[in-house]
Amino acid sequence: MEVFNKTHVLVIEQRIKQSGLTNPQLVADMLDHYCCVVEVEMDRGASFEEAYQTAWKSISPNGLVEIENELFFMLNFNKQIQMKKMMYLTGFLSAMFIASGFLFRILHWPGALAISFLGYAFLFLCCIIIVANRYVNKTQTKRNDLLRFYAGSLTALFISVGSMFKGLHWPGANMITLIGFLFLVFAYLPAFFYHAYKSSIVQPNLEEIRE
Repeated sequence: MEVFNKTHVLVIEQRIKQSGLTNPQLVADMLDHYCCVVEVEMDRGASFEEAYQTAWKSISPNGLVEIENELFFMLNFNKQIQMKKMMYLTGFLSAMFIASGFLFRILHWPGALAISFLGYAFLFLCCIIIVANRYVNKTQTKRNDLLRFYAGSLTALFISVGSMFKGLHWPGANMITLIGFLFLVFAYLPAFFYHAYKSSIVQPNLEEIRE
């Protein structure tokens, strides 16, 4: 019967580090959990690989990164709530002021420019909060989702900054706005509709499997 030893501990530690964990304390805790489960399973007669697979399924069936993300969320729950409140509030104010600005402009009411400027300022602030939240969380994301996120963020940032420059009659407003629309047309919209198309194809297949 194979006996659990220091070599197995080193192998487990190496595999945990290769899984993408960045928190040293979590790496140590997970190593302890894995070693305990693997040792118990090997005492029952399982080989090291069989014991490791059992430990993986019982401790981290969806991967170790998910555990790290959940731990980060729990430790920063209050900050996450406050950031999400700011995100949705600035997003709402942005949409409301931009829409009101267009309405005032169509009806030729005074204050249309100032209202639109406020809307784009809130849009800029909302984008900054979203990007900061993404940077702080550092969650692993698929390449297509990451492309869509950054394309959308850059689109909103350039359009909002360009519109504010235009409202203040600063130079470079048209160029900045044009860059924003280029991101919109050639990056964000293709990524968005490709994601929507792929989701519409995958979803029926999942429902068929469940049936």
